[in-house]
Amino acid sequence: MLFLLLAGLFRVAGVIGVSVAHHVPELADQASGNRSAALFFSVIVAYIVPVFHYICERTVQAIDQIGPDLPASAGPVDAIRARVHHKSRTWFVTVLTIGTAAAVGHNLVLALDDVTRAGVSFAWLAMVFGTALTWIVMTLVIAALISNAVLMYRLACEVRLNPLAPDRLRPFASVAVLSTLAIVGAQAAFPIMFLDARIGAIVFLPGLIATVVPMIVLALLPIWPLHRRLKMAKQSTLAQLNQQIASFPLPAADAPQPIGELLPLLGYRREVQALPEWPFDMRTLGRLALYLIIPPLTWVGAALIENVVNAML
Repeated sequence: MLFLLLAGLFRVAGVIGVSVAHHVPELADQASGNRSAALFFSVIVAYIVPVFHYICERTVQAIDQIGPDLPASAGPVDAIRARVHHKSRTWFVTVLTIGTAAAVGHNLVLALDDVTRAGVSFAWLAMVFGTALTWIVMTLVIAALISNAVLMYRLACEVRLNPLAPDRLRPFASVAVLSTLAIVGAQAAFPIMFLDARIGAIVFLPGLIATVVPMIVLALLPIWPLHRRLKMAKQSTLAQLNQQIASFPLPAADAPQPIGELLPLLGYRREVQALPEWPFDMRTLGRLALYLIIPPLTWVGAALIENVVNAML
């Protein structure tokens, strides 16, 4: 519905499809030059809004799963869940101001670069609106995801840890992976703008840079405390086991002694050495690796299509 609404607005403005502006040469040329950008605006906004809602729901589920392992100092689980869906008025105004400032700045840069072929028209106003809407929506979504990641970071610092039960920490990894994949999906939409050869780097580069850094933050923030704590717990346990094993008396050759008490220690040490230091399982890691190659593939594919089209023309 969001895509149809936005695409319909751009069509009425003469940016997408055939409209009144098609009969006016200068407006028709402007509409052709901005068609791919308008399609990108429609796709990315229609994608990120429902995906953001889905990630919030999965974050709430993750909090419910780790709730029994949280100490009383973390606060009531209901209050923690409420922080996922509700932000303060100050937070909202601050983030909205940042998004609006970024939108204004990008529109000014585009106007100075003559990318939008400045001139008051419905198509020009539609492109200014599309740029502003995308910046504001993406800023709100990314800021909210980072806020939720900070919440998971704090919970990761307080959750009761059992290195022998890493499955209980999987919800943290799930939130980190889903938040990262949301940004990856947004980045995969950028090659849509390559459909128009007149689109320059100034059009897509600011938005691409603005998503790369948050993607790294979202991937590491919820799980880094767990990695640090798991690594320390593993090293501490191994140090104790090694000390016990080293102090165990070895049987003499002429007077063999039973080593039944030593074998369990050796087996336990092997199990501890095999424990993961990250709260991931192989399925989660495989899915993350698979999705991380999507943006590069889409960029390469878009470049190949552009070269083929240019060769045919």
